[in-house]
Amino acid sequence: MKAVFVASPEGVIVKDVSAPYPKDDEIVVRMKVCGLCGSDLEKTTISYGMGSTRLGHEPVGEIAKVGNNVTGFKEMERVFTHHHVPCYSCYYCSHNAETMCDSYQLNNLEPCGLSEEFLVSSMHIQRGGVLKLPTSVTDEEASLIEPLACCIRALNKCDLKGIDDIVIMGAGPVGIMNALLARDAGVKRVILIDPNEFRLEFGKRMGFEVLHPINDEEKTRSIKDVLSGRGADLVVVATGNQNAFIQSLKMLRKGGSIVLFGVPARSSFVNIDLSFLYANEISILSSYAATEVETNRALKLLADRRLNFGSLITHQFNLENAESAFRCAHDAVDAMKVVIVNEKKK
Repeated sequence: MKAVFVASPEGVIVKDVSAPYPKDDEIVVRMKVCGLCGSDLEKTTISYGMGSTRLGHEPVGEIAKVGNNVTGFKEMERVFTHHHVPCYSCYYCSHNAETMCDSYQLNNLEPCGLSEEFLVSSMHIQRGGVLKLPTSVTDEEASLIEPLACCIRALNKCDLKGIDDIVIMGAGPVGIMNALLARDAGVKRVILIDPNEFRLEFGKRMGFEVLHPINDEEKTRSIKDVLSGRGADLVVVATGNQNAFIQSLKMLRKGGSIVLFGVPARSSFVNIDLSFLYANEISILSSYAATEVETNRALKLLADRRLNFGSLITHQFNLENAESAFRCAHDAVDAMKVVIVNEKKK
């Protein structure tokens, strides 16, 4: 079967590998759709800041094989499978920091989510990593579960009650998802900032205010004038670009918060005036990944169909054309969310 891997030194390659076969406590899923995440793109570069370089963590498919001791799942059922699951019993899990669990990044899909078939471990099955899909949610929509879950986790950390103005740095798929969730939560004003004209127009069509990034420090500060003269209550940095983080500091109101959502490149150092942070009570949060709590919430939102997350998908590529898919997502000339489909005949 075919699977997609990071090529050396950069890019991706489609390889022929052996098809997986489950042990008694495992299942095998035949991938149907898998979304490309910004972190997948970053994994193809040598500067990626996290540990794993395994591609494809937004897979949807149907169960192809079921181990003899697995209960609750059967062949042909449509499922979404999360790539990481926490232990739910360690110190971090008991303190609502499940994605910091020591075992979280140690478990994954084999060989990866971007493969014709992948193996799902007993750990994933037992710890809520496999979600059955209702008929009301298409395969393409279900491929949005993981990124939407990450957005839900990030905004839950912020307590949006009483927040009037949010600026989102980065109008890509997760930027738009964060914007939709914030507006649905009652935030009065959401502004998207991105250098990509197509994505700004996309956000505008969805009813959001949009701005091009402003690099000049004095002009950046003038954005506060757009935001009632105070600045933003919250800035979500939905990009790994460190300049976006630096600019976000100048857009905040006193007592405002920043959420680091995008994955920064390795060794992304910035100089920060600690006196400024202290005197203005600036809070800096970060949010990494999601758990079954958020994936189930994401699935419920998709099934509800009220926020139309599915409209974010603009391009589909077959698995064997993965290199073109990655190039399309990276260039983003006319692309929002790019997904890879597995259309090989059974």
